Amino acid sequence: MIKYSKEMRKKAAELIEQGHGANSIAFELAIPLDNARKWIYTYKSVGRKIFFRNGFKTQTL
Repeated sequence: MIKYSKEMRKKAAELIEQGHGANSIAFELAIPLDNARKWIYTYKSVGRKIFFRNGFKTQTL
C-alpha cells in the first residue's frame, strides 16, 4: 500500500475545494483514479482536519 505525503493530500484538498473532479485530481497528482475518488469522498465526509491524518482509511458499510 502506498502512503501519500501530507503535501500531496494538501494539494488534493485544494483541488477538491476548487471543484475539481476525480479525473482532474488523478491526472494532476499522477495518482490512480480510484484513489482520487476515495479522497474526494473522504474529504467531503470527514472534513479537512481528519483528511490530513496519516493512515486514515475510509470504511464502507
